[in-house]
Amino acid sequence: MKCSQCDNAKLVKANLPLEGHYCEGWWDVIADVYLCLECGHYEIFSPNVAGDYKETIAVIKEKNEKYSQINSNLNEHKKNLEIKTNKLKDIESQLSSLDITIRQQQEFQKQVSDLKIDIKHIYNEVYKAEQIVANILEDIETKKKNFTNHYKILVYMADIFDENI
Repeated sequence: MKCSQCDNAKLVKANLPLEGHYCEGWWDVIADVYLCLECGHYEIFSPNVAGDYKETIAVIKEKNEKYSQINSNLNEHKKNLEIKTNKLKDIESQLSSLDITIRQQQEFQKQVSDLKIDIKHIYNEVYKAEQIVANILEDIETKKKNFTNHYKILVYMADIFDENI
């Protein structure tokens, strides 16, 4: 650790621990005060805020990777949906032709039935994927907001400390 004012490494831990409580959350913010022996400046360090920051970054990275994977699957489902829908239209247009045999008509009807089942299944998969994506994005925003609130408490405690010195 170094002083942010004079870049000196001669910091001494002061016997002035700072504590704050996040009223809407479940954690305490604890910070240690270090005094610079060279210039008298104080530094406030909070290991739990640093730990929360690392955890927040790891969670956001994990959620972003999951988001990319789900979004890729979602795009794949949408492409597949488009292909099946176009195929269904082609078969339905062939069914309306008067130049087909009864056997062809039965075969086309079976294909239409199968395609409609597939399309319904794909719609369900798309819906599930969109819900997962929405939840991931919401989780990321919540994690960012919680860390920001935690950090604001630390800044508030530093301001109070400034006023009392």
